[in-house]
Amino acid sequence: ARCINEIVWGFGEGGMDIDLGRLFAEGVRLLDADEAVMKKVAEFYRQRLHNQLRERGYGHGTTSLAVESMGMRPLQALRMLQAFDEVSAAAWFSSLVQSAIRVANILGKLSDEDRATIALDESKLSLEAERNLKNALDRQSDAVREAIDRLDWKAVCEALSDLSPAISDFFENVMVMDEDPTARNNRLALLTRCKALFDSIGDFSLMK
Repeated sequence: ARCINEIVWGFGEGGMDIDLGRLFAEGVRLLDADEAVMKKVAEFYRQRLHNQLRERGYGHGTTSLAVESMGMRPLQALRMLQAFDEVSAAAWFSSLVQSAIRVANILGKLSDEDRATIALDESKLSLEAERNLKNALDRQSDAVREAIDRLDWKAVCEALSDLSPAISDFFENVMVMDEDPTARNNRLALLTRCKALFDSIGDFSLMK
């Protein structure tokens, strides 16, 4: 694993962007091995990748996020980690991580029946903090996904830095589980959009 990473990261100026998941899968096919072998090999590699990145001085949380998200593409795991490491000490990033964890906790407590009824009615967004979060999501949801498609991790961080104050303000000024079902439903719908955006990047609970 160490040799693979050093070769990938040091291959020319730009590194060598290979998908080890595909290579491992092909190896399993050629060896006619059980699918469980592929999972064990991938997990072994991720653990070694995590250790090697930590040896380079990166924090446990940001390393865990990058490996969980891009572990089978070591060059992208390193680039993602570098981008997130640059902002990890910023107040907005710490606030964003806490918001992402809070979003997951709130939505995780909902029943399947509750989730089935969630839908956003923009005409019923009565509070400024609700509208600001909705507008921030409108601006940045597609921007994040397009940046991920381009593997532009700095652009991902820039989009998140715009979203962070809006979601922090939302939690400071809005009671999510309001007694009014319409207000509650709208607020949960906004958080559902937030979670979809966060999940497209990775599991932010790893940043605890």
